[in-house]
Amino acid sequence: MAVEHTYTAKKSGSSFTSTAEVKADMRAICNDSAYFTYIDATIAAGNLTLDESFDASTQTYTVKRTWDDATHTSWKSSPPGNWSSHVTDLEAAGYTITIS
Repeated sequence: MAVEHTYTAKKSGSSFTSTAEVKADMRAICNDSAYFTYIDATIAAGNLTLDESFDASTQTYTVKRTWDDATHTSWKSSPPGNWSSHVTDLEAAGYTITIS
């Protein structure tokens, strides 16, 4: 059974034109190479998939993450990097984050 998380991010006053721009901005704000290296490697290994969209008119980035069970369990027990501060850092930079 897969584990799914969905979140949306919208930055006040932004004028992004693509998903890549939003992701680059978010990664720069979080400044957590250990976390993003882990996420990128997990995707490459096929243990995490992302279903991403970006609505330029509303400046809303949405991503649904689907984890395999074992990887999610491992991640929950020992998340890499400074994951716990990401939402706080993004909100301080003007993002509104919704997680479901």
